[in-house]
Amino acid sequence: MKSSKLLLWIMFAYCFITIFEIGLPAVIISGIALFMVLNYTLVRQTHLEEFNEAHNTQEHTDEVHSNTETLHKEEADV
Repeated sequence: MKSSKLLLWIMFAYCFITIFEIGLPAVIISGIALFMVLNYTLVRQTHLEEFNEAHNTQEHTDEVHSNTETLHKEEADV
């Protein structure tokens, strides 16, 4: 998420500079680019959260805990 905030600030600075250098067409194009960047990062974050929720079931958690306990018992026996 930190990289997307940095990218957002870079795009904001770019839009601000182009207002004075090039004019309205550059501002419009930059606005579209900014929207695309925001949309990509937000959609990507949403998909990552959905993926994590879908794969973070109680069954998987129990399996990890039992494997960890077995590993600790084996280490204690050695």
